[in-house]
Amino acid sequence: RTAVIIEIKKADYLADIDEIKALALKQIEEKGYAETYLNTDFVSDVFAYGICFYKNDCKVTGKKLK
Repeated sequence: RTAVIIEIKKADYLADIDEIKALALKQIEEKGYAETYLNTDFVSDVFAYGICFYKNDCKVTGKKLK
């Protein structure tokens, strides 16, 4: 009953990690990756996560879409 959409990206520089994680989340919405789950009654909750890595650092941002 819960769907999770994840977009993972790699940063070339540590300074870019916050911007790129936000772009990953934005990409999920703009490209409609969650549309199938948003338009069905079977799925009650839809979460989207943008993840960005730089070497051993990782940052995550998330949003409830439904």
